[in-house]
Amino acid sequence: MYINHTNRQLEKIVIIPTYNEKENIVNILDAIFQLGQGFHILVIDDSSPDGTADIVRNYQSRVPGQLFLEERQGKLGLGTAYIHGFKLGGAEQLPVHFRDGRGFFP
Repeated sequence: MYINHTNRQLEKIVIIPTYNEKENIVNILDAIFQLGQGFHILVIDDSSPDGTADIVRNYQSRVPGQLFLEERQGKLGLGTAYIHGFKLGGAEQLPVHFRDGRGFFP
């Protein structure tokens, strides 16, 4: 299964694994969309009990066709979330940067 927009694979997709990110997710989404680079965003949420997925779902109406949400049952881990996202996004080439609260890691 690929995420597509108008029957074509997305060229620039940002994968954001989440678990209990309700305090941060809107700021993260705003920052990415404000770059104006035509990014699509795929949020992989591992059943966050804090309602992160609900916030993402509500945000989707602000950016139709640009923000996707995949909800997984249970906390399945960061690595599997990225792999799942790569598969859904149809990734062929993967420039990857990992980010946490301390900064970016190539």
